[in-house]
Amino acid sequence: MDKYSCFCIRIATVHLATPVAPSGVMKVLLQVAFLPTLLITICSSDPFEDFLKKCSYPSGCLQETPPVSICVSDTHPYGYDSDTKTCREMPRGRCGKICNKFSTLEDCKKECSSL
Repeated sequence: MDKYSCFCIRIATVHLATPVAPSGVMKVLLQVAFLPTLLITICSSDPFEDFLKKCSYPSGCLQETPPVSICVSDTHPYGYDSDTKTCREMPRGRCGKICNKFSTLEDCKKECSSL
């Protein structure tokens, strides 16, 4: 099983002293001081790409899409539609680890054309 690892980098922490009578500018600076430290997470590999390597085709083309959940974007927008027996662009929001997701229409056709 492929593992992936992540690590964080701390970018900045702001510390300001509280003045006796804060001015308008100092109030803004004080608000910035209470923001959490900015962290950037860097991962060595994509867990979804690792999952896709374990899929078997053409049976993976028939895997049902789970219920739509909240996703902003999808890097694998194509899938096999068993009703029309064609590969097509699927609705956005297909989250989760399913094998019936492809980054290009050509990849979908290559894996699912025998169905």
